[in-house]
Order: sequence, then structure tokens, then C-alpha cells
Amino acid sequence: MQAAHQRTLRPGTEYNRYFNLSQLENTNPILLKSGDTFDTLNEMEQIIRKYQADTAGVAPLLVGKSLRETLENDWNFAYRHFQYKLDAAGVEQLRRPLRAWQDRKSGIDCDCYSILLSTILLNQGIPHKLRKAKYNGNSYFQHIYIIVPERIGSRRYYTIDPVVDQFDYETPTTATFDKTMMPIQFLNGVPGTGSGTGSLPNPGFGAEFLGIGQETLRGLGDTEGRLTQAQVGEDLLQRMEMHLRNTLAATPADDVALAPYAARITALLEVWSEPAKRDTLLAQFMAEESAGNGLSGTIVGNFFSTIGDGIKQAAGWVAGGVSQAAGWVVDKAKDVGQAVMKYNPLSILIRNALLLAFKINLFRFAERLGYGYATEAQAAQAGLEVGEWRKAQSQLNKVISVFKGLEGDENNLRNAILIGHKLGTRNHNTATVPGLSGLGEVATATAGTAAATPVLVKIMDWLKEVDWGKLVSTVKSAFAKPKNTDYQQQIPPSYTAPTSEEEYAANKAKYDNPPAEGSSGLALALVGVGIAALAFGGNQS
Repeated sequence: MQAAHQRTLRPGTEYNRYFNLSQLENTNPILLKSGDTFDTLNEMEQIIRKYQADTAGVAPLLVGKSLRETLENDWNFAYRHFQYKLDAAGVEQLRRPLRAWQDRKSGIDCDCYSILLSTILLNQGIPHKLRKAKYNGNSYFQHIYIIVPERIGSRRYYTIDPVVDQFDYETPTTATFDKTMMPIQFLNGVPGTGSGTGSLPNPGFGAEFLGIGQETLRGLGDTEGRLTQAQVGEDLLQRMEMHLRNTLAATPADDVALAPYAARITALLEVWSEPAKRDTLLAQFMAEESAGNGLSGTIVGNFFSTIGDGIKQAAGWVAGGVSQAAGWVVDKAKDVGQAVMKYNPLSILIRNALLLAFKINLFRFAERLGYGYATEAQAAQAGLEVGEWRKAQSQLNKVISVFKGLEGDENNLRNAILIGHKLGTRNHNTATVPGLSGLGEVATATAGTAAATPVLVKIMDWLKEVDWGKLVSTVKSAFAKPKNTDYQQQIPPSYTAPTSEEEYAANKAKYDNPPAEGSSGLALALVGVGIAALAFGGNQS
């Protein structure tokens, strides 16, 4: 399938700032000569996940007041700013979004449109599907585009295909194949990551409750299209099950503190589809939880109690019939999701690990992130290079979003970072910012877990986006310039953060300069199993 005509493009100069073409380093599109459409789609998925951050800046600008308006804005952006051009016969050119922006006037194919739009949708937190299609009874797939369900589980969907001249128009097909794409991010999203907005290496964990009741809250569609009270309840039950499965997948097998929880979660999931057995087992775990005496011993806290409360509420909504879901029902479902995330012992340990890491200035993270808390006036007064200071502030905002996504207290995060910032600037003679201070001391509890390592790795990657030497290059005081900017550049996958300040002090070299990854050690990425497995395929137009 091909576009009917050449289109007149809009200048799009206002978007240039969001596409840093210097990052391309003269790279060419990936060329595939294989005729296997599934190979092509698998390659597309890798490009989408790897380069999602390419559209992290532009994606928020396209968000509208409703799902439909957002999707129409996305379609218009692609249709009005990217020319269509069919790839040469027998060769597929797969462009990352930055390369697509560079080539937009000469033209891109439908697979590049799909890569571009999929990254935008992921950054907007919108689940969607890549659809490949056959036409006129042909035995091979000829085209690929995107569809977005009106809500989770709905058969009704919007079509985003910039090859055609109309939003939400799907050319009649004779066969299709869909690949689901889900956002990779924490509960509140990660700007530029895969909070989005920089993709964290943990598909699923923390993203399970994204968008629950979203259509009802935004007033999308008419009465027929809105979620009912029963649907909200069913949705919440499914999301809690997904969260438990993702928790297991993200829990290191040798983590002693989390072992009691992992065993009970495993048992609970085995009977999840049998409400009577599930509720009986959950009541037992709730009793054990209330009598628990610590993470390292029997279970303690409100995790299973929160799950039990959520199940009770969801079951009540399901039994309540099909009346339209009032706002309070959706709000309650969101509250349950946030509480489950907050009291999840895995979340707790990761939050504690981050607070401790910042407080002790592990890998000089806090020393650098602290500059982001300065105002622009404070940064200028200190003599910091303003352009790099803005980059530092951007990276700090990503860290804040991750921590909030883990249901952490932002004030605790600020205090921990500024304590570590003060410690680091003093020890390394780096530039100080007058008037920059926290709100007080921050307590750090049991923290050590290898599950925090993917988050630490991502933070290290974000900090590489700032030229720290340039940041302080305009500081006049020679004393204020750093002794060096030889920051640790890599964290091995098997790295485990210290459990306390005392342990760190006694083994500082071990934690500050971990050895390069050898043949031993587990790569403990937080891999969620609730996200649909994505198997691709397609000869695209």
C-alpha cells in the first residue's frame, strides 16, 4: 500500500529543538534484505525500545484533552511533517526517529512512520498495537500501521496511518496480524525514558496501574464507550495479578529479605483464579504480616493487607452491576494501585537503596544531581554554565519521577541528594551553590538489594548526558573547580548496593569501584512478565 500523492509539508522548525541530530553520528538506516516480515518486525521492536527517548521531548507537546485528540495530534504531526516515500524493492530501511526527522522531506516508508509513532505513544503512556495487513487476498503482508484500543480489552480502536490522508481511517484488509506495545515505565512515568521518557530496563514493574479508569476520567467517547463500575473492578483485579507476577520476575533469586514475600506471592498466584482459595490464603498472609517483625525475618508491613483491601473493593464493583463508574470508583482504583506500589517490599527496598546511594554520594550521583535543585539565578550566581545546568536539572527531574513512581517521598529524596551533594562538593572541591540546602536529615532503613541496580545503571546513563567539566568551566574560583571529572562510567549487572552507611564506609572501594563484569554474577534487570510477549512480522509498503 502506498500514499496517493506527494503532500505539502509544514516547516516544522518549532520542533527542531526536540530532535538533536548531532546524536546520529552519520549513522545510516538499518537495511534489511530478508523477505521474512517477522524478522522486520522484530528489528522494529528493538529500534522502538532502544530509541524511544528520541521523541521524549516532542511527545508531551502532542497530548490533548482526550485520547482521541491526542491520537489525532500524533497523526497530524507525522502526516504534516514527514513525506511518504516507498523503500526500494527488496530492501527495508528502518530509521530511528532522529533519522526519520532528518530524512522527513525526502520521505520515509510506513515502517518508519510506525517506529516514529510507536515511540511517541510509549512516551505518552499509551498502549497500542503494530498492525501488519494483507490486501486483496494476497498471501503476503504489504503494510504496517498502528491501532490504539479505546480502552484496555476493547475491540473498538483508533487507526493511526499517516500513509492515508485521513485520521482514524483503516483501508479494508483481508488479513491482519497485531503486535502489542506497552509503555515501559514506572507508575508516574519517567520523562524522557521509557518514563519514557528514558526507558528504564524494567518492562512492567510499576507500570501495571497506568491508565486505570483513564477513559472515564477524561470523558472519552459517549456513554457506551465509557468504563463501567464492573469493568473498573475487573481491570483492577487483572492489574494486581500482573503486578504480583512482575514483582516475582524482578526479585533477585538470592535476596534473603524478599524471599518470604516471593514464596507467598508464588502461592497466591497459584490460586488467583479461584477466589475462595485466594481469599483464604490471603487472610493467612495478612495475619502473618501483622505479626511480622522485620523484612529479614517473617513478613511485615501492609502489602498483603493492601492487596486484600483492593480485591474486596474490586469484587464489590464487579458484583454491583453495569452502572457507569462514578469518579470516586476510578479514584479508589488508583488509590489501591498506588498503595500496592508503596507497600510492595521490592519498592521499599529500591527506594531505600536510592536514598542511601544519594546520601553517601555513591558514584558521585548526588554531587552532580544536587546542582539541579538550584534555581537559574543561583546557578548563574555560582558561575555555573547555564546550558549544562539545564541539562543537569533535566536529569534530576527524571530521577524525581522514578522515585515518585516508586511512591517515594520527594522531600526525602531532596534531602538525601543535597546531603550527598554537600558531601561530594566538599570532598572533591567542586563548585558550591550558595543557599542550596535540604529540609533536614533523612533516615535510611534496610536498603541492599540487587533489584535496585537497573535503576542505578539508568541514572548513570542519564548523568552522561551532562558535560560536568563544562558545567563548572565558568566558575572563577580555582578552588571551586573539580580535582577531576573521572566519574565511574559503568555498573556491572550483578552489583548490589550497600545496606547501610556503616557497611559502605567499611567497604568504600568495593562499592565505589566495582570490577568489570566477569563470567559470574547475574544480570538482574527488572523484567516484568505481565507485558505481552511481542512477536512481529511483515513485508511493509
